[in-house]
Amino acid sequence: MKKITISTPQLPALLDVCDESFFNDEATLETCKGKGIVFGGSAKALSLDEVILERPILVGAKIEKMTARDLIIRGGDLSACRAWESSLLRSTLHDCRMTGWDINKGICKDVLFEDCKLDMTNFRFTKLTRVTFRRCILTEADFLQAQLHDVLFEDCHIERAEFGQATFKNVDFRSSELINISGWQYFKGVTIDHAQLLSAALYLAQEIGIIVE
Repeated sequence: MKKITISTPQLPALLDVCDESFFNDEATLETCKGKGIVFGGSAKALSLDEVILERPILVGAKIEKMTARDLIIRGGDLSACRAWESSLLRSTLHDCRMTGWDINKGICKDVLFEDCKLDMTNFRFTKLTRVTFRRCILTEADFLQAQLHDVLFEDCHIERAEFGQATFKNVDFRSSELINISGWQYFKGVTIDHAQLLSAALYLAQEIGIIVE
């Protein structure tokens, strides 16, 4: 397993203050920080560059085709937030509630998800490059046809997740719980440990049509 190195967000020491009024179509947020922002509306082609958001509430927001670079989100609630075809670049999300978060057909590059609740998230058709999931809950997460390259799942709980037709290159699950995963037959390029292999044996047999009695 090759070591995975993520480029961390690069932000200046001094940041301006922003609020939810900045969230609108084709707006650009640069070199700013916001605390307790509440936004549940729609915004397309939003650009975030060198931004820190502390405890934002973006429940149910539609922020499609967003480009975020050098973004840090701490303690936010992004549940049911739709971010279709969005890009997260050199970003960190810490202690965020993201149940039902949807980045279908998006891009995650140099991203750290740390202590995040990622139940029922939609990573379908998403390209994940140099991404670490650390101590995250990924129950029923959907990675159908996603592309994972240099991805680490570190001490995560991954249950009933879908990896059908996903492609993997240098992906490490060894320290995480894998329970009732779908798509084992596509796990070429994945590193798991012996215990995970034993627990996966029944599902692998079922998926390729072996009858175990």
